[in-house]
Amino acid sequence: FYKVAINRSYYAIFHAIRAVNIWDGFDASKQAGNSTFNQFYVHEGKFDRDTYKLIDSAYRIREKCDYSDFFIASKEDAEKQIANAEEFIRRVEKFLLENE
Repeated sequence: FYKVAINRSYYAIFHAIRAVNIWDGFDASKQAGNSTFNQFYVHEGKFDRDTYKLIDSAYRIREKCDYSDFFIASKEDAEKQIANAEEFIRRVEKFLLENE
């Protein structure tokens, strides 16, 4: 179940990214939305650089969980990823409220 928790927490981040992108009239239902978010929100300083690190680490561990036959997700991996997703969502909520 740890792999499932990691997968779902990544997709919580992914859909939060979509919410921000939609704010500017852009939507990508694929991973391209992550690049757009990085280009227009992180590089332009609307989110700090460590925000992208949360996205990147979530993406990488989700890939391992979904596609690596030999990756064993631990409770600690899942807890860390869930905490990262919660932090990312807090940042997105703050951004959306401030730019309402």
